[in-house]
Amino acid sequence: MKTPKNQISLQEWHLFHRLEAAGCPVSHPCYPLQVAHEPSALGTDIFPLGTSTGLAIHVRLAAAAPFTIRRIDLESRWVHTATKMLDSCPTHPGCNWFHDCCGGDVHFRDYALIPLGLETHVAWKEGEERSRYLVACLPEVVPASAGAQLEATLLIHDAFGGSHPHSFMLDNSQRVTNTGDAYCHFSTAK
Repeated sequence: MKTPKNQISLQEWHLFHRLEAAGCPVSHPCYPLQVAHEPSALGTDIFPLGTSTGLAIHVRLAAAAPFTIRRIDLESRWVHTATKMLDSCPTHPGCNWFHDCCGGDVHFRDYALIPLGLETHVAWKEGEERSRYLVACLPEVVPASAGAQLEATLLIHDAFGGSHPHSFMLDNSQRVTNTGDAYCHFSTAK
């Protein structure tokens, strides 16, 4: 099977990693995993949670070659502490909710999540495409006054120790304006 001009074969990708590991400066012709930021189904990517902040970044991932995600980290000028898992809810272990957020609760389906900052080892086949939410909590408050759009970089770490940066502008309105989608939904407080 012939590899398209804008993509590289898996063997070429492994060769690039071996050359990099040997200290050779290498410029990769393309990423094996394409990442696109999709609009949030709730109207914001950043959620106020009282004394902390929730992040829910909706992305579409497509593999141009077989690829294993080892870990995904978030870097930005406005995040000063490490992200932690979503299940920080003290009353509900393993909880996939942002409680008491914007006058209600935000619920995420298990199959739609890739946690930020954790070892995941998610394997992708060539041509496979998935829509997922990258979800985490920050133990600090990110104020809405920090700006309506905040720049962030997702670092996707592969099984070979390489990092692949993808920059996005995240919506920081901190207001839920829609009810959600198949992956997440908002329930108003009763």
